[in-house]
Amino acid sequence: MTQSNISLAVAGTHALRGIAVGILLAIVQQAAAEEIRLAQDLPKVRDRVRAYDAFKRAKDLSKEAGRKVPIANTPETILARGVYLREVIQEYQKAIEAFPLYVEAHFEIGICHELIGTDESRKESVRYFRKTIELDPARVEAYAHLAIVLLDLGEVDAAKAVPESLLGISKEHAEKCRDLVQEEIEYRRTRRSQ
Repeated sequence: MTQSNISLAVAGTHALRGIAVGILLAIVQQAAAEEIRLAQDLPKVRDRVRAYDAFKRAKDLSKEAGRKVPIANTPETILARGVYLREVIQEYQKAIEAFPLYVEAHFEIGICHELIGTDESRKESVRYFRKTIELDPARVEAYAHLAIVLLDLGEVDAAKAVPESLLGISKEHAEKCRDLVQEEIEYRRTRRSQ
């Protein structure tokens, strides 16, 4: 082997080492970047865990309220239901504080306010159903609940407009929601005339 061949072999070895070091360095940098990303995501994960825990507590409280408060609509049961539902709402709000995009928590707060049944709580219900729709436009049941609550508040035109906002998502669901609103309007007319 000549001196020039040895020099080429050594140069080639150095070049390979340089490439290997470069590759290793890139791998280490990528791993470090991933480590940093994971560390940055950790608080988000903790928030989601806290949100889930609060949501679960709210669901458990809701079930407990359903077992303890009779369905009858006497002033006492309505008051008791309202007390329990306000506790449930507080837990759902904790979930939203921890994770503001928690669609299910917004929806459930809307349901709780709807069940409380006062005009003030119905207005809150409208706000939470609208937020649910904003976060998840495909959440069809939020449209139906929104329309019914608007009817409860006497906002018939606004209730009739709700199904139209569903058209971009699903014509079938928009028609079902429109039918539901119309049936509810007819039912209320019939009930008033009796």
